[in-house]
Amino acid sequence: MTRAPNSLRLLMALAVVFAMVPMSKADTISLGLQQGSSITTVDTTTTGSLVYSGTFGTFTLNMITAEGSPFINEPNFQTTSVNTSSSAGGTLDVWMTQSDLTAPIPENELLSGFTTNAFQGAVTSVTENTYLDASNAIFGTGTLLGTATFNAQGSTYVQSSPLSVGSGPYSETVEYVIDMAGSGTANSTINVSTVPEPSSLLLLGTGITGVAGMLRRKLKATA
Repeated sequence: MTRAPNSLRLLMALAVVFAMVPMSKADTISLGLQQGSSITTVDTTTTGSLVYSGTFGTFTLNMITAEGSPFINEPNFQTTSVNTSSSAGGTLDVWMTQSDLTAPIPENELLSGFTTNAFQGAVTSVTENTYLDASNAIFGTGTLLGTATFNAQGSTYVQSSPLSVGSGPYSETVEYVIDMAGSGTANSTINVSTVPEPSSLLLLGTGITGVAGMLRRKLKATA
C-alpha cells in the first residue's frame, strides 16, 4: 500500500483543522436608543461592523461600536465600546442586536462578558444585559442570558444554560442601561461568545498535535 507524501498528509491535516471553523456571513446589526417608553432605531448595517456617534435626549454618544459577522463568526458579538456622557443626567438605554443568525447552537452555551471601563462624574449605575431570541426579533425580547449591574469600574462573566434555537434565523441583543444623576461619562463593554464543547476542543487539539508531529518529522527528514 502506497503512503501519501508527507506534504499531502500535512495539507489534509490542516484541511481537517480549518474545516472545524465555520464560514462567516453577513448578519444585520441594529442600534436602538431609548429615553422613555419607545426605542428609536438610529443605525443598521450588514457590513459586520457598526460605528456611531451623535446626541440623543440628554446624552452625547461619544462612540458606540459593535462587531459581528462577517468579521467574527456568528453567533459571537463584540460590542467593544459604548462611551456616553451627559451634562444633565437621566437614564439612557442603548440596545444593539445582531439578527439573521443561522449557525445552530442547539447544545452550546453562550458566555456574556460584562465590563465598565470608565465611571466618571455623577454616574449612578450601569446595568448590562444580554438576550437570545429564537424568533429573530430585535431589542430585548426573548431569553435573558445574563445581567450585571455596576456602581464602579469592574467586570464579570455569566455563562448561560444550554440553549436551542431550532433551525433559525435567530437574534442576540445586548442592552446598556446608563443612569446618571448629573454630569458624567460611562464607558462599558459587552461581549457574547460561544463556549466550545469539550469534544470540539479535543478534536481541535488532536488535529493541531498531528500537524505539529508531521512538521517535526518533515524537518528531521530534510535535516
